[in-house]
Amino acid sequence: SIMEITILDDDNPGIIAFEKRGMLVKESAGSVRVPIVRYKGSDGEVSIKYKTIDRSALAGRDYVGGSGTITFKNMESRLLLEIPIINDFDPEKDEHFEVELFDPSNGARIGNINRMAVTIANDDDFNTVMDRLMVMTNTNIDAMRVHTQTWAEQIKTAMSVNGGDLENATCCDYVLHYFSFFWKVLFAFLPPPQIFKGWLCFISSLVAIGFMTAIIGDIATIFGCLVGLNDTITAITLVALGTSLPDTLASRTVTKMERFADGAMIHITGSIAVN
Repeated sequence: SIMEITILDDDNPGIIAFEKRGMLVKESAGSVRVPIVRYKGSDGEVSIKYKTIDRSALAGRDYVGGSGTITFKNMESRLLLEIPIINDFDPEKDEHFEVELFDPSNGARIGNINRMAVTIANDDDFNTVMDRLMVMTNTNIDAMRVHTQTWAEQIKTAMSVNGGDLENATCCDYVLHYFSFFWKVLFAFLPPPQIFKGWLCFISSLVAIGFMTAIIGDIATIFGCLVGLNDTITAITLVALGTSLPDTLASRTVTKMERFADGAMIHITGSIAVN
């Protein structure tokens, strides 16, 4: 008879990653516990550093952010990172921040899920109908911080593949990044939306879009003249691909990121009106 024997590798320090890519926590919960797992080995004591990254939620206003080190003891495979949540009782949209793992020690490696998003859901039960209207129109005053830092973040993100998340970047992300690098950097120089309640960003964006449309239109016209295409054919093919297709992709992104349909509907109707 034949018996199969499986030898478990207990000399591998393992791979460290988040258990999942995203979590949802109520604003009134007080804190969120982020699970960090260690798999494919748990031998020895290893540590890994973490840091929080501001997005629509801001450290010190919406949550207690920062950086630190998580340590796994020998044969320990799961830990919880607790991050305090600040309940400000102000009516506002759901906000989110990110947590990133980096710099593992003692031979451990970082897994694919090295960055995760934590969404803070607004659950104030005392909100009236007027409060809900304010959520749609009120600017989050927490975002009034040093604008130069936000500007630097925009440029850094635009120049990085997949927004700096190289661990989870695919070949498609690299190809699209190099093709759109000029436009990404160009729009990264636009003023951050925190300045003048977003009006400066809005007006600058319209000017930049007009500049981009003019360039695409001129290039398409020149190409149409060179190959002998009719102006109508040029408009519904080349120009449409250069303006309508990016709008379609942007509408898709807005639809996936927005929890509610408001942002998606506004963007889609605006895109149709512009085209």
